[in-house]
Amino acid sequence: MKEVEELAESFGHPDTYRELLRFYEVRRIGGTPVLRRAQRLWEITRDANDEILWRALSRNFESDSRIGRRRETESFELRDDFVETVWREAGKRDVEFGLKLSDYYYQREDHSRSINILQELIETGRATPKVVATCVTRLLESERPQEARILIERYKNEFGEEPAFAMEWAEYAIRTNDSDYFKILTTPQYFDVLRRVKGSLIPLQLLIATDRKPEAKEYGERLILLLQREPDVVYRSRYRMSQAVEAFSSVGLGAEIIEILNRYLSDDEITRLRRRYKIERP
Repeated sequence: MKEVEELAESFGHPDTYRELLRFYEVRRIGGTPVLRRAQRLWEITRDANDEILWRALSRNFESDSRIGRRRETESFELRDDFVETVWREAGKRDVEFGLKLSDYYYQREDHSRSINILQELIETGRATPKVVATCVTRLLESERPQEARILIERYKNEFGEEPAFAMEWAEYAIRTNDSDYFKILTTPQYFDVLRRVKGSLIPLQLLIATDRKPEAKEYGERLILLLQREPDVVYRSRYRMSQAVEAFSSVGLGAEIIEILNRYLSDDEITRLRRRYKIERP
């Protein structure tokens, strides 16, 4: 294999790179060596509509930071134009890869490009509940709520009963305090979908927002029992934990949720939450 790699690097002939990529496939070799040679083949030919490039990319591209670390250790720079061009041409805008590519940019904190990939999927007829929901989330996080609402309006009739979309629709309503959406989302058609999402805080928040306190407390009590029974079903981010304490404390269950979150937060954080939401110590 080393001889073929050296031959490819020395002469830069496309057929040699293709043979090398086929060899990697047969031997199930993956990771940076494959991406490096696939990218080099593309740089030589500029033919992105090449199935062997797509197979190399789709099987070896990772959305997390491991690629970045390998770049540093192996002096390899994965080119965004290579990834995007092959995805569009040979990959025909594959949805799952598009989501992975969006995550890749998001983890690099290039939120605009992350959103652009999702919007491209949507505008080229590849909208799915997950694609649209992720785009709504990213737009909200980028402080683009009007665009998020336009997207919700466009797809709420088609995807409204899909959990992935319904959850982000409700998250939008809660973040923007949209009373019109509160009324819609608490109708059985949509509320039943939200309640089926295990451990979700959103139904409790919607019941509170629509001033249905007895139902909210009853739902909150059931949710506390679930969290006590299954501690892994918990709100991991600081933002979610703060939301949880606010919601539960508003229906008289602040002490119960603090007890559950106590294993995940420092004493100082617990003290701060107790003071903020006026939760007395037992």
